[in-house]
Amino acid sequence: MNENFGLKTSLHEVETSFLRTLDGISKTKATARSILSSASLIVALLSGLQIMTIKIHQDYIVLYQAGILVVFFLYFLLIVLCLLALRPVKTLSPIELKWETLSEAFVGKNEREVLEMQLSCYLNVIHKNAAICDGINRITIWAGWLLGLIVGILLLMSLLPKV
Repeated sequence: MNENFGLKTSLHEVETSFLRTLDGISKTKATARSILSSASLIVALLSGLQIMTIKIHQDYIVLYQAGILVVFFLYFLLIVLCLLALRPVKTLSPIELKWETLSEAFVGKNEREVLEMQLSCYLNVIHKNAAICDGINRITIWAGWLLGLIVGILLLMSLLPKV
């Protein structure tokens, strides 16, 4: 049996985890893109409500206008959050791809030392990239909640008494 089998297996696992983190960032950005495109629904609902303004009962006009202002603010916040989630991020790679760095890390080393170095580099970068991924996830979750809140407010506004 190969004496480095455990290190090779560990390295394979952390490489897989590294790739999953990068894939998670891509999927989260796709979700943010979907939320942003769903925001067009808000514009359509707002347009429909604007047409109904004439029919709102006089006692509820101030509430209606306040609702419109809240929706505009939340919509602006939603767009900002989606754009933050979609902005380019710099993920780190396990080892800098420069000859000096690679030669210093790997040239002249035996297999065990190289495997240990690779394992250490991957573990270090996984934690750093996880923080980036977590930030994008949080922003996207907030954007999703905002989308639901905005649609809910608009639907409630459509229930205001009419003339």
